[in-house]
Amino acid sequence: MAIDSMHRFLIVILFALACGFPCSGCSDPKTKVKPNTDTPTAETQTTETQTTKTPTESNTRDPRPNIVLIYSDDVDCESVFGDFPRQPLDTIAFPNLKALAQAGIRFSNFHVTTPVCGPSRACLYTGQYAHRHQCKVNDSNLSRALGFSGGYSNFDPQNELAIWMKRAGYRTAHVGKYLHNEFTPDHANGIKWNDIVPPGWDEFCVTLGSRYRDFPSFVKSKDEFCRKNQEYRTDWDIRHAIDVIQAHAKSKHSNKPLMLCWSPIAAHITSQHSPMVAPRHKSLYADAALPDRESRLAQKVNGQIEEMKAIVAPDESRLQYITKVYRDRLRTMTGIDEGIGALRDQLKSLGMLENTIFIFTSDHGIRFTQHGHMGKRLPYDRITRVPFIVSGPGIPKGRQCDQLLANIDITPTLVAIAGEPTPESCDGKSFAKLLTDPDDDSFQRDAIVIENWGQSVSNRIVLPATYNSLRMHDSIFTQWATGGLEYYNLRADPEQLDNLYDQLEPQRQQELAAKLRSKRNVRFKPIIAAIDKPATSDDMRLCPSLTPLELAGYVESDGGIKKVELELRCKASGDFWTGDGWSPVRHRFNANLAQPTGLSSKWSYTLDTRAYAIKPNVDLKAQDVRLVLFATDIDNRRNSKDALSFKLSFADPETKITSHRISANSKTELMVSGTAEDHNAISAVKVSFENPNTRRFWTGNKWSNDYVDHVAILAPISGSQKNQSWQISIPVPKCPKLFVIARAYNATTHFDHTPAIETVELD
Repeated sequence: MAIDSMHRFLIVILFALACGFPCSGCSDPKTKVKPNTDTPTAETQTTETQTTKTPTESNTRDPRPNIVLIYSDDVDCESVFGDFPRQPLDTIAFPNLKALAQAGIRFSNFHVTTPVCGPSRACLYTGQYAHRHQCKVNDSNLSRALGFSGGYSNFDPQNELAIWMKRAGYRTAHVGKYLHNEFTPDHANGIKWNDIVPPGWDEFCVTLGSRYRDFPSFVKSKDEFCRKNQEYRTDWDIRHAIDVIQAHAKSKHSNKPLMLCWSPIAAHITSQHSPMVAPRHKSLYADAALPDRESRLAQKVNGQIEEMKAIVAPDESRLQYITKVYRDRLRTMTGIDEGIGALRDQLKSLGMLENTIFIFTSDHGIRFTQHGHMGKRLPYDRITRVPFIVSGPGIPKGRQCDQLLANIDITPTLVAIAGEPTPESCDGKSFAKLLTDPDDDSFQRDAIVIENWGQSVSNRIVLPATYNSLRMHDSIFTQWATGGLEYYNLRADPEQLDNLYDQLEPQRQQELAAKLRSKRNVRFKPIIAAIDKPATSDDMRLCPSLTPLELAGYVESDGGIKKVELELRCKASGDFWTGDGWSPVRHRFNANLAQPTGLSSKWSYTLDTRAYAIKPNVDLKAQDVRLVLFATDIDNRRNSKDALSFKLSFADPETKITSHRISANSKTELMVSGTAEDHNAISAVKVSFENPNTRRFWTGNKWSNDYVDHVAILAPISGSQKNQSWQISIPVPKCPKLFVIARAYNATTHFDHTPAIETVELD
């Protein structure tokens, strides 16, 4: 028998002996086997019709263990263990989590490979990196997604954990939060809830949305949809998880092992208007303070990259809010802890506990004021490193393992426990050997990839969050798509306060970049994310003849980026823009890359048509233009994308507001002034005054629901009608602030499509 096949056989025997059952042997799956020496391999193949290990007609109990996978939301290591990164047993404040850790192994160097909800969960269920399964962002329609693919529809429910465990003979159940595959019925076309339940789940009790109360839910076994549940969401989850366990114990399938995945929404942060906490927990943690608050706020990063310099430390008001959220998160985790105790009690009463593996983890961590930052998505250890506790039959008690593991390894490991080889599509690898011997040094891994796309928000500041990291056992190297480079020695610097990248030898820098590329090698053509659309009106009229316009977007390739080219083509004539005119000969512009040769890079190009617009006798008529992007990687793989259609305008006035003040004499007049410029003569500047709270407009003596503008007084600058100053005064209304909106018009009635807007405080 081959070594890996022998190991697989011993794993099943070990779990069987721990539960007092005879081993029934092993068979092999339909799926292709991934050629990985760290995972079990098959010796024989089943027929195409064999889909389960244990016939339902047999009364022989399958010796393989039940599995309860608890996949919490936003739960960080410090909140569980009270310490980071040591993760000791004695400081765990939650009794059932502590009992779980005492009964098993704490894997203290366990990471998520994309630290945001939907992509992280897709990584767990598929065993794949996000760059492979392509669920890169929660919602690809959000502007923060920067045009990257993602969201619900990218998840493949035919190629994931539940399918593989079901084929292996397990009964499968999901309870709680679910984020994959367009999970909305189409009643108009006769598609009901039960028609869209992912095929791998025998039992499916799903909760939707981001609320802890008033949330929608669906229960497959009852074909029951509820639009608003008044029950506390964690309690709803536990009640249905217990129902699943009881129903399984009484069913004709009770001889089969059960895999129950519970995904609570806790401790995800909700809006201030949506309570997180169960009433019975409101008085808990009333005095809990942010750990090391002052020292965290004082932290400074040596060699801080430009991308993170925008972080603003929270003020006292914000700190009060963060402290409240911190306490509420601990309270919601108490609900999870109670749920763990309830599930263990239920399994014990049914005689199932001794043969059940419990796993507790999270989709990602979170930072609470470290570096002045609050949030997730970034490649820092407190965000990517998550709690991972495993207990069950044959698993040694009270142990800790520091092997480098990731969420993409969970599915291969559970499939190995089921006695099956790793599916070929998985990027992760089984660590089943470590469950019986956490000191086993045969599990070898030098690095994993951590990656993200889009942006992050911290204390109302938008931060870039598109990067690729090479996470090694005790160090991390990160390439930001916007140009930043980081390297931290995590053994000496666990809080990542000393960026050592610039201190590395050039050869070491090159080695790290090459290793990152090799770890993420999927041989895709370059992927071009949709362009960042410039702020403009709905008709996408852009005028770079007065102020140059920056076009920007993102591109990625596992081979490294070589170049991005832009092609602007007139839809009517088919001619190409050359920079100072139109030509029938194809012309392309090279964009600037922020991270040349990187796995992903922001590209930018400044479109400037001023030289053309000032030429005599040229046609300044706006043209409908199509922008096509072309990307080439280092391996000369190419791809293109039809990125943007817009009107390229050469005569669009530019309006500016240069000052606003209340009259020092009367205190009753608001005076606003500015400038207007165009290639044609400015004929007017019109200004409106809007109340931002009521969205009504000031006429000068009353408020109106209809749009109202006022004509400003013009004065030519340097005698030119094309360059005018303007001013206007109006009685001050009774409101705390106003939006002042100024828009210039030229002699041919074209108006400024990007008006000047200022907020004026009146108090």
